[in-house]
Amino acid sequence: MTFGPACLPATDWVARQRTILLADLDGPTQVLTALDRLLAAGPHPAAPRTAEDPDLAAALAREVAYFHTRADQIRYVAFRQAGYPIGSGCVESGHNVI
Repeated sequence: MTFGPACLPATDWVARQRTILLADLDGPTQVLTALDRLLAAGPHPAAPRTAEDPDLAAALAREVAYFHTRADQIRYVAFRQAGYPIGSGCVESGHNVI
């Protein structure tokens, strides 16, 4: 399956967005802009339909809105610069201390 502005395979497109989030201070804005472009283009015709999400346009809109709602939580470069962990490992292993 391919989608995105340059018709990259989906996994390549996602990997590129992840790299932007982890390397660029303006990453969240760039990724949200890319998601908005995908939303404007509509779902890819070959996107899989599921019983939970038979309406691909609605599912895409919901997923894009999810990231917009959490824009402040995906500022990974700023978090790293402030010395905050960006993974969940320290929380997940916290039960070992208790």
